[in-house]
Amino acid sequence: MKNIFSKKEKKGATGSRSWKKNAPHNKSARGSQSRTNSEFRENPKPDEDLTITVLVEGMLERMEQKGLNKFLLSDFKCTVLFKPEDLYNPETANEKLSLILLEIEKYLELYPIPLRIEPIAEEKKEETRGYYRHKGSERYVMVSGLNHSDPEQLIATLCYACTGYFMDNHSLGWSDSDMNKKRADVMAILLGFGNYLAMAYQERQTQERRGNIVTTTTHKLGCLSTVECWQVMEQRARWQEEQKKKEEEQKHKEQIEQMRRELEANLYQARAIYTAIKSIDLNSIDNKAVYESPGFQTALLEYESTDTEAVLEMCERELYGMPDELRIQNAANKLSELTTELDRWLKAFKYFSSL
Repeated sequence: MKNIFSKKEKKGATGSRSWKKNAPHNKSARGSQSRTNSEFRENPKPDEDLTITVLVEGMLERMEQKGLNKFLLSDFKCTVLFKPEDLYNPETANEKLSLILLEIEKYLELYPIPLRIEPIAEEKKEETRGYYRHKGSERYVMVSGLNHSDPEQLIATLCYACTGYFMDNHSLGWSDSDMNKKRADVMAILLGFGNYLAMAYQERQTQERRGNIVTTTTHKLGCLSTVECWQVMEQRARWQEEQKKKEEEQKHKEQIEQMRRELEANLYQARAIYTAIKSIDLNSIDNKAVYESPGFQTALLEYESTDTEAVLEMCERELYGMPDELRIQNAANKLSELTTELDRWLKAFKYFSSL
């Protein structure tokens, strides 16, 4: 996981077809860095797509197994204002990179570790490196090449390096070491760094003229192409939608279960009141004035005209039947009305039977 930058060189004579084909420094050539997201997604390579899809699926499954889903649901946003001119002042660049590193570590819930910045030799100025190192008790993040990079590349490098820290911290290693660098890039996107990597991982070209010979150098940060970055981001977005649906379904199930528990408790209460009413011998009231009183007669008429047992049985069917929220809610409403009436009748019958 050390070097995440590579280069490719092309040479040609001035004015030749090969030089024109590779020359980047005109408006049409520079447009490769400003293509829209949809353009990046139009022509992915089938074999690479399959490889990325398999990688993403395996890593999502591993994250779920370890209970790390929460790290896949948000996107990192750097709040540190890191400008190109900051790179001309080593102290300022170091300070801002350290602040960005702290933000990333906080975002990933990682213990802060030191940042090391190393220079790049002049003959290797094309290379930008970044990695996470864990050796014994020593841990640190390293970046280099400040004078030959831009803020977007350096932020992406820190995201990549901290992804290595995250994977090490949660024992997210895989046995096929030949895929480690690409897998770290994929994991970085899954963790919410996709916007930074997609921008920094675009190919960039520089030219150098010596006499009538022009050398075009293509610089490439990371193992993924921008197309692959967008593919991982889209696959991640689909996974997030699936998780959202699962959460909503689970929430709905829990809501129905709560409604059932409440209905069961209210049924128990209603049955208890109904049993108490039936235990009162209304025929034993021999006080004619009490028996003919409007209050007693009203309560008795309502009680005898209401099929209490039918309502209770209906509620029990909904309680133990298919989980239908509307039907359970309807049963709960009817049971609430019945319980209110049962309570009123019980109080009335107790009062009049005591006279």
